[in-house]
Amino acid sequence: MLDICSPSGTTDCLAASKRICSSSFVALLLLAAGSARAQGLPQLTITALSVTSERTSAPEGRAFHLTIHLHARQHGADLSSLILPDVVNLSILGDEKHTTPVSGDGTDYIEILTVAGVAPGEATVSPAYIDARDPTRNDKPFRFSSNALRIKIASTSQNETFSWRQAARKVGLSAAQIVIAVAVLVTFGFMLVRARSSLRRRRSFVTLPRARPVTVRAAPATIDRAAEVRSAASALSAQLTRERAAALRAALFAFAGARHDETLSSLLERVPDEQQTLRAALRMAERATFVDEAHLGAAIEDVLDAMRRMGWL
Repeated sequence: MLDICSPSGTTDCLAASKRICSSSFVALLLLAAGSARAQGLPQLTITALSVTSERTSAPEGRAFHLTIHLHARQHGADLSSLILPDVVNLSILGDEKHTTPVSGDGTDYIEILTVAGVAPGEATVSPAYIDARDPTRNDKPFRFSSNALRIKIASTSQNETFSWRQAARKVGLSAAQIVIAVAVLVTFGFMLVRARSSLRRRRSFVTLPRARPVTVRAAPATIDRAAEVRSAASALSAQLTRERAAALRAALFAFAGARHDETLSSLLERVPDEQQTLRAALRMAERATFVDEAHLGAAIEDVLDAMRRMGWL
């Protein structure tokens, strides 16, 4: 066998040395890149990250809310690196964000997404996550993830079907449940009164100070975007002006979930192809807002026709 480091194997020895040096250099580069990325992460101690839905099932096209809750132990924490979940078979109509410092317990971040089912079937919401260096774990980088969600999207025609037999059955079951619940409560109350009377005879009680009231945060009011579109369409029908066409365009953009100063082409990339009437109305409202004066009247009539097809005029 030929020794690669012998005089006759000098070429092989040099080639092997170059390969070893190249591999070591690549490994050092990867290690340096990973270390630099970890150093660029924010210092956060995440104690809560969850995604919840106000409904486990919803009719297609009916708006409901997803709530993302994130809690960090640090005060005034920068939570801008939170990655929102991906949604499948859901259309995002809008969102509201609230960052609240918690007295003595860090920072709360709540984001409420207004969504609607696109088609009957199942909708999925992937986990939200945030990457950070945790100072309570030797400043090592971690990825904190939330839970995922599955939501049933029902057909609108199925939800609107009414059966008198099913209604009567539900009323009967509800009445029986109420009777049983009342009987259980009466029995439990009677037993509790007897037990308390017996305890009073046996021992004396220590009076405790009154508990302080807890302030409950009111949930943010939900904006009815559809009502805003109807109001803007009625105003345009009464007065055919460019200013009212622009107001209708703004209401339609908000209903479709447009971000601040988002363009029509960018918005249409996120509106599902199945919502053809909404996509057409967005295009016509855009044209009526920016068309020249010679074609303004025809453009406004096209927008009003689109509103009638959608049932909003």
